Amino acid sequence: MTFLALVRHGETAWNRSGRFTGWADRPLTAKGQEDARSAGRALKAVTPSWDVVYTSKLQRAADTAAFALEEISGPAPILIADWRLNERHVGALEGALHSDIASIHGRPAVEHWRWGWNHRPPAVAASDPR
Repeated sequence: MTFLALVRHGETAWNRSGRFTGWADRPLTAKGQEDARSAGRALKAVTPSWDVVYTSKLQRAADTAAFALEEISGPAPILIADWRLNERHVGALEGALHSDIASIHGRPAVEHWRWGWNHRPPAVAASDPR
């Protein structure tokens, strides 16, 4: 039988504080680490071993996979990291608080930028070091 599981990375301090994160590579919090371990236990309940694990190139995703895999027995899976699995790039919004951006652009715009596919976030200026 074939299984597919989709697991989002664990919590980071920016997630917890309501900041746009995008490609900013913030580490997992202690809660994020425990969430990843919990995901691993849930995955182990489905099947004790996994053949392949894909992650983004962001460290928080790789760390989430590593903590989850600590909970799973069986042979080590093939690990594949691909930038195309990175979180959405949020352009000039990176690091900004959702609440601050909502006060400027409105809550619907924030939700479109966070979850939508048809609304591109404001671009990073050419002079921006990112």
